[in-house]
Amino acid sequence: MGKYAHKIYTNDSVRFIVNGNYQHTIHTRSVNSAGYVGIGSTNFWEEEVGFEGPRSLLHLQGPYNAAPYGGNGWRAWNRTGMYINENSDEMYIGMKNEFAINGANRSDAVIMWGDDQYTTSDNNADNFRLIFSGNSGSAGNGTSNPRDAFTVDGLETMRMTPQGRMGIGPQFTWSLPPMRRLEVLDYKDFAGNSLAEPQLRLTFTQSTSFGAATTTGKNGLIFLRRISAI
Repeated sequence: MGKYAHKIYTNDSVRFIVNGNYQHTIHTRSVNSAGYVGIGSTNFWEEEVGFEGPRSLLHLQGPYNAAPYGGNGWRAWNRTGMYINENSDEMYIGMKNEFAINGANRSDAVIMWGDDQYTTSDNNADNFRLIFSGNSGSAGNGTSNPRDAFTVDGLETMRMTPQGRMGIGPQFTWSLPPMRRLEVLDYKDFAGNSLAEPQLRLTFTQSTSFGAATTTGKNGLIFLRRISAI
């Protein structure tokens, strides 16, 4: 097929593309996108008529509401990995080439997330979150409880803000984000029962008994839970 792309259509629209030998422009940057694969929404994949086409080795494209079709957080090093775009938000999971800084054969594994609308003063910009979900059953059909893995939103275990603040525990929200470089907060279990465990334990011994916030011999340092809610 030479330099030409292989495309799959549904309803007369391109839903899947594999680039041939191709050099094109993505967000004003000239990129060698040979072999890049794009899957998803239409009107992204027709490079020959001005669209940008796939932005990484694997590009998953969801719905969009921003021009140029969202994804202004894309960077030229989003190459060997998976790039995901929805509206003005994106993430990339893959390798980041560090050749220019550290010499040949130096690439870091990275997770990147972005928001086109982000400003440095925006406390409500899109967060990076880790969520665990249990078997939803009937509880997953619309109910929400941040401490319950079986509800529709699942159990949030961690979030990080664009300002580099990390919150561990299911109590954080958009309006009440973590306010320190590291904040640990989990004062109740999924049933609403107060927890007796400490927020943080530094130790080299395993035990289910937690005691007071103190150091005892060589067992380490224990920090008790915060009494009030966030």
